[in-house]
Amino acid sequence: MFLGIDLGTSSLKALVLDVDGAIVGRAAASYSMSAPQPGWSESDPQDWWQAAGIAARQAAGDHAAEIAAIGLSGQMHGVVLSDDMGQPLRPAILWPDVRTRRQLDAYRELGQDMRRKLANPPATGMAGPTLLWLRDHERPQYRAAQWALQPKDWLRLRLTHEAATEPSDASATLLYDLSTDYWAKDVLDALDLRLDLLAPIRESAEICGVLTREAAEHLGVRPNLPVVGGAADTAAAAIAGGLLDPGPAQLTIGSGAQVVAPRDRLAIDSTARCAGADLPAIPHGRANAAFRSNGEGSLDRVGPGSRSRSPAAGGARGHCVCRPAGAGGIARHRRSEHRLASGGRRVPRSPLASVAGRRAGAARAGDAGQ
Repeated sequence: MFLGIDLGTSSLKALVLDVDGAIVGRAAASYSMSAPQPGWSESDPQDWWQAAGIAARQAAGDHAAEIAAIGLSGQMHGVVLSDDMGQPLRPAILWPDVRTRRQLDAYRELGQDMRRKLANPPATGMAGPTLLWLRDHERPQYRAAQWALQPKDWLRLRLTHEAATEPSDASATLLYDLSTDYWAKDVLDALDLRLDLLAPIRESAEICGVLTREAAEHLGVRPNLPVVGGAADTAAAAIAGGLLDPGPAQLTIGSGAQVVAPRDRLAIDSTARCAGADLPAIPHGRANAAFRSNGEGSLDRVGPGSRSRSPAAGGARGHCVCRPAGAGGIARHRRSEHRLASGGRRVPRSPLASVAGRRAGAARAGDAGQ
């Protein structure tokens, strides 16, 4: 059996699936956000940790000893500054936070080539501007941090004591280069941000560590279980919803709203109205998606024939164009080997990213959890 954990904005959801994908247990635990100043949005990562223990134990129930691996999905764009073992140095700054309006000027001053490779319009709440704010306003914490992680990647660090991220979250940071599928080193240099704060990029279906004994006791499962990379919530829900080929669309309404429609090639929106999010590894082929919100709560149409759709320019397959929750990230979907943790055995499907992690992410549709 597999345990999927989805770390949302206002609640954490846990889902247990058997090897055929049938749900055998589910649970959720909520937590609060805080607004220390108007326009700020923060959350205590320790609340996420406590919620993970509650929800995982309830979802696993009598099946705890049968769980073989763990997958994760979670809210995008936020930043957790932590030490090397995952202890947070301050509350997490979340995607609805708008304190970084002035920091967006630094992005506007970047050269056109740099901005284009990011494939995102600069927006508050994204990791790059947030790190600029932390550097400028909380320099001791910024300098002391070992890692600056997205929420689900922070949770994985606490579970495994190994830092990692994957393309669907990395691409939504305004620090990721679409042309190389890696951190945008030239952008980081131009912004005077620390590359060493950013975690190694792994595949969504890749095993990124094993569950520590302390974390196993907290979740109520066996230690040494493999924990895979997982995916950002929007990307995970798109795959779980079956958006593998152009044609269908998906509407998700939660703390943020997204319209998702697959595409078959990369097309960066030169008007900066659309952005994107990576889709994790898919067993049989590749997929792309388009997401859009106009920032006012109503949804614009994106797709063939839409005036807001970028021209289908050349580029690698497996990209998506999107605007989730008023911001977004674009990245390449990359094919990867899929293996279960039992001896590294390869299997013909993504173990957790396409099963428990994605299903837990999809279960958030209609919940309050971008």
